[in-house]
Amino acid sequence: MPSKRQQQADLAKAALNSVFDGSHTEGRVPNIFKNAPTEAPEPPPKSESPGERPPRVTGLQLALPRGGFTHPEQGGYFMMPKEFKAILALEKKAVSQVVYEVIEQTIGWEDPGGRGGRREWVRLSLRHFQMACAMSLSQAQSGLKIAIQSGYITRRPDRARGGYEYSIVWRDSDRT
Repeated sequence: MPSKRQQQADLAKAALNSVFDGSHTEGRVPNIFKNAPTEAPEPPPKSESPGERPPRVTGLQLALPRGGFTHPEQGGYFMMPKEFKAILALEKKAVSQVVYEVIEQTIGWEDPGGRGGRREWVRLSLRHFQMACAMSLSQAQSGLKIAIQSGYITRRPDRARGGYEYSIVWRDSDRT
């Protein structure tokens, strides 16, 4: 009696040979169109595969400018450094988002008391970057690491409360 491996090999060989049965009259390759159906088969029903993720839902969808942007006369504007355009074009999205968030929370911050002024340093947690930028923990960590290594932002330990404070690195500046 042949072994199980031999039986499987024989079955595979027979299956391969059955594909080419009758092909000696048509050439080497069988004519697959000879008995082809005239109607197109129905596509299989769509089902959600277990690997598909639902779209990311954050509060940022509410801020999308669907009806246009807010006019500067209504406030909520700050000047953006010209170099930020290069960061948007050349860096990873996570880096751009992290740098933007530090810019927004420092020079983009408005004193709620109306006394004016901006902040040089801001204490931000990893969780803040995750929520504000709609990114994962690893994206926030990667964006921060690259932004600091590239010299776009700097950080210092916040000894009083723990964590870190972040600031923009200014050209020809000793503010760090």
